[in-house]
Amino acid sequence: LGEYQEALQILLKTDKEWVKSGVVEDRSLILELYLNISWVIVSGRFEDRKKEGYEYLDRTENILRKLPNTENYLLFLTRFYNTKANYHEWEQNYEKAIENYKKALKLPGTILRKSSLLSNWGIAERLLGKNTKDINTRRKHFLTSRSNITQAVNMKKSIGEKNQIPGSSHNLSETLVELAGITDDKNEKLGILKEADQVTTHALDILKELKSSKRRGRLLTEKYIAHHMLREMGEESSADKIQKSLAEWFEAEDKESYDYRETTALLERFGIEF
Repeated sequence: LGEYQEALQILLKTDKEWVKSGVVEDRSLILELYLNISWVIVSGRFEDRKKEGYEYLDRTENILRKLPNTENYLLFLTRFYNTKANYHEWEQNYEKAIENYKKALKLPGTILRKSSLLSNWGIAERLLGKNTKDINTRRKHFLTSRSNITQAVNMKKSIGEKNQIPGSSHNLSETLVELAGITDDKNEKLGILKEADQVTTHALDILKELKSSKRRGRLLTEKYIAHHMLREMGEESSADKIQKSLAEWFEAEDKESYDYRETTALLERFGIEF
């Protein structure tokens, strides 16, 4: 639900009362706890807890090094590499993040796990591209991001994992509008924007079906940017209709939320006043 602060307090209390007290000694349970704590800290972007997050990540690694035959060892190792990559992204060290996502992808895992790793790798590629000055290199990163996240979305569709499709679709559509923004060829740009529209429409339909609002603001923003660009190209556009829905979301959303800040930043990045 995104309630990272509350989740962290529950996990830290569990560590104090069950692990540090010596009640629980099962290494698999301890690994589960340590991985969850370090992941919640990085997911919530708690700057004041960053050092603590690294400490739990180190504790995880120490257990993994000593107990390679622990139950579900490869699953824990995969999650460790993924979480480590999340911390590299936090530090804006995207090359290191990609390196760790690749390590995780080499390990055995379910389709759902693989799809999430591909999606995360795609996000890192997009962030790396945004921080790259050379336009050709930037485009290369955006294309890799598009390919990886598209695979991730298709994998989730193949197993009927509707809950995760909107999140991955939001990341795909953000990559698509970024790619469209640096594409000069009109036909190619038009194709990318239409793809962004299809991706966001499908994801928003799923949210409606699930009666969920998670990532709705991000998807509406990306859909609006795509239609804003279509309108600038003289193409058919539903920008005004989407703008109304987005305005309603902005009105209801917590102004301090991560999604609110990110949607605002994305609109500013494309020079769109809202």
